[in-house]
Amino acid sequence: MLDITKIFTTHPAHDQDTVDAHDAVRDKVRSVALWMDQNLPECPEKTLAIRRLQEAMMYANSAIAQNY
Repeated sequence: MLDITKIFTTHPAHDQDTVDAHDAVRDKVRSVALWMDQNLPECPEKTLAIRRLQEAMMYANSAIAQNY
């Protein structure tokens, strides 16, 4: 069962390990996004791929925020 309250609540980082985990996710996803931006042709699919990376980053950081 979904915990709606948990999903729609702010989850601030409580310690440096959590902050570091969020930063690591952003750094890794950013590096892939930069590679895509530099190596893929300009087209709608490139935009979609980068947007999906953004979405993946948000879900990964949500997993950290809700479960660390």
